[in-house]
Amino acid sequence: MLPVPINLEERFGALLEDCADDTYDMALYFLEKTNEDLYGSIGQLINYKFFMTIPLKSFEVSGDIKQMLKDAWGRFKEKAVAVVRQTLEFEMNWYEAYDKANRDLELNLSLIQGRKTTKKETGFYQRVDYLRGLIYNRDEEIASIESSVQNIDDTVIEPLSNGVIGLKNSYGKSLVKALPIANMPNVVNNIHLVEHAQKLPFPIELHWKFHFSKMKGAFSLASKGERASDRIKENQIEAYENGSNQKGSLATARVILDEMTDGVDNRELFVNYLATFVVAGQSMREVNYYKKLFNLI
Repeated sequence: MLPVPINLEERFGALLEDCADDTYDMALYFLEKTNEDLYGSIGQLINYKFFMTIPLKSFEVSGDIKQMLKDAWGRFKEKAVAVVRQTLEFEMNWYEAYDKANRDLELNLSLIQGRKTTKKETGFYQRVDYLRGLIYNRDEEIASIESSVQNIDDTVIEPLSNGVIGLKNSYGKSLVKALPIANMPNVVNNIHLVEHAQKLPFPIELHWKFHFSKMKGAFSLASKGERASDRIKENQIEAYENGSNQKGSLATARVILDEMTDGVDNRELFVNYLATFVVAGQSMREVNYYKKLFNLI
């Protein structure tokens, strides 16, 4: 979820085209005054947009660790030899698997009205990462990227204290801080992180990173569930032998584990995830103030 600036001048320009000649000057005055008042009172207007990045194919992940390491070593040797030879060999139909995955993905995402970004949009939204907390001109940034793709990261990045990163470019300076959500409740129904984030009185980013859990092997959910079940059983026996009451957290863990086991037996898909908020400001004090506001979520 990214905060994208709204270009009011472009929208007001479209309104002016519908004005009669004898009202044009008055309309222009009111629109300019409205634009100034909005920027003066609440700053740059934004609209939240949602993006999904999905790798079409992963060459690194495998349930067989031995085979994964073997494949990785083989690719490393091929790349090393290619550097020495100054050549790169590949199959002529290498793109066919990617093309099929891409078409299947587009079909599935169309069900939620998702579409792939254009080349121009892709470049611009990659550039937005280096413009956090700054007021910039969208058209100028797009033109700059189209002239040279190397302009995407045309920003000086400076790591500062307390996990804060400083950005500096032609628009000025800003400070950025990422706030990973370290702890989630056991039941995340109705948590509505997106809605709460959008109610905050400043632009904010919300990033989710997902990957599917393995369903087979030593590190699969089934194997982890068996080990967790053994630990819970040992803790229950220990509590009984010591004559102490079973902790509520232990009972909750048993309920969650039973639900997960039922899901695995039914071949349901599970994901691991990390949610991270990103805030930006003009000073360390401003960034810390934004951080404190998250106590309201």
